[in-house]
Amino acid sequence: MRWQNIFVLALSQYLAVFFVLNDPKVWQKVMTDWVMHIIILCGVLAVAGGYLINNFYDREKDLINRPHRTLFEAYVNNDLIVRLYILINFLSLVLSLLVSLRAFFYYVVFIVLLWFYSHKVKKKPLAGNLLASSLAIYPFFSVFIYYKLHNWNVLIYTLLIWMLLYTRELIKDMESHRGDLIAGYHTLPVLMGKVNAQIFLRWIFLADVVFFLVFSLHIFGRLNVLFYYTSTVAGIIFGMFLLSLKTNINVYINLWHQIFRIIVFIGVFFLALEPNWQLA
Repeated sequence: MRWQNIFVLALSQYLAVFFVLNDPKVWQKVMTDWVMHIIILCGVLAVAGGYLINNFYDREKDLINRPHRTLFEAYVNNDLIVRLYILINFLSLVLSLLVSLRAFFYYVVFIVLLWFYSHKVKKKPLAGNLLASSLAIYPFFSVFIYYKLHNWNVLIYTLLIWMLLYTRELIKDMESHRGDLIAGYHTLPVLMGKVNAQIFLRWIFLADVVFFLVFSLHIFGRLNVLFYYTSTVAGIIFGMFLLSLKTNINVYINLWHQIFRIIVFIGVFFLALEPNWQLA
């Protein structure tokens, strides 16, 4: 279920709730808001189910790309995975009904999209990457809606995180090219070839740099802690862009994947480190 990713997702939502969507001084009042906890728990359960069903559909490809880990996971019976998937999603939907009927339909859509991504869209070029990165930030909007977010800087920052996640998805496709090719996944590196996919990734790097720099200039003097993060990320990605100008970037792909994971993880903590969200 990739518990480390689920932990980061839950942590990021709590940080947003306590430090962005509310005044940190009233943390005790926020902590006793049972609706907020249920909303976050519903999202966590739905994502856990999404990882289960994704693992179920990806087993053939994963045997090629990460054989040792997948052979260990193969000891878990497929029937058990499906039963757990149904149980976890059932719990998510039942809990969402305690919040409201709107929350129930919100998570129904989320669960259906997670299944649709794993079953159909993941094998499609561009659409798979777009949906995967979008589903990664989908749970955030549940707390945004609950607290009636009106801060555009928070929404723009979420969009920047989405761009990082989308770029990471493209890098993952470059990394898993061999398994995708054998398993019949129509990712960009499979359809375009690794050279053309590298050119496309280069343009995505440039887009990331531009958007992060523009946001850095926008928040300069107001969100100073966040300014250091976004400008540093722009510099790191620009360095990747320069390296991508080389003929062969295969030696960097795994490293870039890990760097993007770290960048997103640190970006989550900057939700709490920035003290002036309420003023922006």
